[in-house]
Order: sequence, then C-alpha cells, then structure tokens
Amino acid sequence: MVGKTLSHFRITAKIGEGGMGVVYRADDERLRRTVAIKVLPAELMNHEERRLRFLREAQAAAALNHPNICTIHEVDSQDGVDFLVMELLDGRTLREQMNHCPMPLKSLLPIAMQVGEALAAAHEHRVLHRDLKPENIFITTQGTAKVLDFGLAKVLAPDPGDVAGRGVGGQAAGAGGHVGGAGAGDLRSRIDTMSRELTLQGKVFGTIAYMSPEQARGHATTHQSDLFAFGIVLYEMATGRQPFRGDSDAETLASIIREEPVPAATFAGDIPPELDRIIGKCLEKDLQDRYHHADELVADLRRLRRTTDSGVKTIRTPGTGVTIGGAATIDPSATPGVAATRGRWRPLLLGAGLAVVMAGVATTWWLRRPVVGLEPGDLVVVADFENKTGRPEYDTAPRVAFEHLLAASTFLDVVRG
Repeated sequence: MVGKTLSHFRITAKIGEGGMGVVYRADDERLRRTVAIKVLPAELMNHEERRLRFLREAQAAAALNHPNICTIHEVDSQDGVDFLVMELLDGRTLREQMNHCPMPLKSLLPIAMQVGEALAAAHEHRVLHRDLKPENIFITTQGTAKVLDFGLAKVLAPDPGDVAGRGVGGQAAGAGGHVGGAGAGDLRSRIDTMSRELTLQGKVFGTIAYMSPEQARGHATTHQSDLFAFGIVLYEMATGRQPFRGDSDAETLASIIREEPVPAATFAGDIPPELDRIIGKCLEKDLQDRYHHADELVADLRRLRRTTDSGVKTIRTPGTGVTIGGAATIDPSATPGVAATRGRWRPLLLGAGLAVVMAGVATTWWLRRPVVGLEPGDLVVVADFENKTGRPEYDTAPRVAFEHLLAASTFLDVVRG
C-alpha cells in the first residue's frame, strides 16, 4: 500500500497493524495535512461481519467530537478497499507507557480524568465503547489521552422524545466526520441488523480481561459496562497488574463474574484510600452499587487530584483509627470514646455541651487572633485534645465538636480522609 493513493490520500508509511486493520501514515493532498488511514485487510474484505464492524467504528466515532476521542475525518471505499481517515497521533499507547509497572499518581490522575471525560462524552451521545483497554487509549507527546478503536461500539437507540438522536442513530456521522455515499442508509441498516443478531445469539463482545460481569455473561451492556472496564484499567495503572486473572479465558471470565479483586493498595502502599475506593466502586458486580455515570467518576477523580495537588499528607490521629488530611471531619460513630458511651447518653450529652463551650472559646480565640496571612491551600489539622478529667466520654468529644464548627465555615474546605 505504501506509495499508493486512496482517493486524495497518498500513503507514505506503515504505522501499525491490528486485528481490525492496518494503519498507515498518509498525506491529504486536498487539505495539505498528514493523517492516519486504517485499511481493512484484504483477507477480511469478503467477511461481512468484520467489514460491518470496521464501518461501525466510523459510524460511532464520527458521531463524537471531543478532545479525548480520536477524530474520524471520513470513511470511504476505492477499488474494493474500505478505509477510515483519522487524525494522526504522535505518542504511544497507555499499554506501552505503563510497561506493566504502576504509574505515579501525578501521571495516573490526569490520564484517568481525560479517559473518564471521553467516556462521559460518548455516553452522552449514546455510544458504548465495549472494548476499553490500555491498547485502545493513546497518550500523545503532549500528555493528552485519546480513546481509540470504536470497532466494537454500540450506538443505542434514542429514548422516546429525544431530539433526533443528537446526530446519533440519525446521520451516521456527527461532528466532523463523514460516512456516506450511495447506499449509506442501507449500510447503517445492515450494521444495526448485525448488532441485533449478534446480541440475540449471546455473542460476547470485547477483550476477555476487560469485560464487565454482564458482558461475560453475554447479557445486554450499558454505559456502566464501560465504567467497569475503566475500573480494570485504573487498577492496572495503579498496580501494574490486572484485578481478574485466570489460566484460561474461562477462568478469567469466572473471576470477573464471581471474585472480588484484592484492594489495589495491597500491591502499592502509596495508593490513596480514595483512589482505592474509586476503583472499587467501578468494579462493583451489582450495577446498583457501581458508578451510574462517568461524570460522577470524573468528579471523584477531580476531587482526589485537587487534594493531591494541594500537598495534603495523611496523618493518623491517636486513639481514633481515623485518617485525616488537612482539616478533616471525623465520623463520631468511628470514635471509640463516643461508641463506648452508647447507653450512657446523659454523661455524653453533658460532655458534648462542655465540648461545644470549649470549642466556642477556641473559635472566639481563633477569630480574634492576630492575622497571620493565610494563603489558599493552607491547612488546619485538628488533633486530639488531652483529656485530664478521667471521664472517657471527653476523650474525643471536644475535637469532634470543634471540627463540626470548622465545617460550618464558608472559608474552609473540609477534607475527609
């Protein structure tokens, strides 16, 4: 193919090859730009299912216009050769960047947020990826994450009352792409028919190690299936290993369906508890317990990044078993001093009243102290008060009350560890 011309694209070099096509670098002689062209291998030209999957990639991805999704410029056919024209990316895949090793948090979080935003955009346009994995996430030399390869994507039918599918399910190409020519409507019809037939046959889509439990069972997939796959990718980014493994595909599928993954922090002690929680919520077997929307996941990642960028270090307060970072709120039910006095509510009520008075005095002092020029990002760490009364109910009550007063301030962000 090198040296040949497809339409107005002159192929100059081979970039790579995969199961669904060969990718070349090409010069767009009409618009004077360099692009990437994916060509369906000759041996698959007469394989109807593969050909329709290849064209479905154009249909799904061309409907999306997002900085973290690889742009499809057009799809065409010449002399029996089907090809996709895409933006040319310079960099390497997430798989190559990880190289089977854990990623530092400062690299992991920006990439994770961008992939999450790409999924949120795809899901908003009713497009499911269904094959998210490190090989399908590209990191450019500028550090931008791009989600690739929508060859297994599914375009959901619009809900009743939706406005003509937001450009999806109506026109095959949405923002920036072109899928058309004679018979374009027939092509879309055959793609949709093929998708329904494979679903009815219970055919499993995707890569085994990155499937959701519902995919592994051959059930209908939803946007939450993509979030499960994203959780597996996050786990691998954080630990350098996959959460579900087996000696065979069948054992791996069984692990995905039945087994709970070992917490990521087990393999990397510097993983923040919040990241472990986020990963765990992505990997919930029950859809009700999993993230419902990619936006929720991105919001949690963004909060974690803000906490990390602020330089907050976690500390453990004596006698509470609760980790806090910066100014923190403590769940009173997790405090031994409070838990031990259940059933002795009168002394505790008196202790709490005393604690509020003490906290009020402390707050008054705080507000009247000389201004020391606090800057944004400064931290206030609430530690334990020393109890010399001999009354165990006073061990933690003053600190808890003081934290609640701080939480009421409009000038402080309370960080729960």
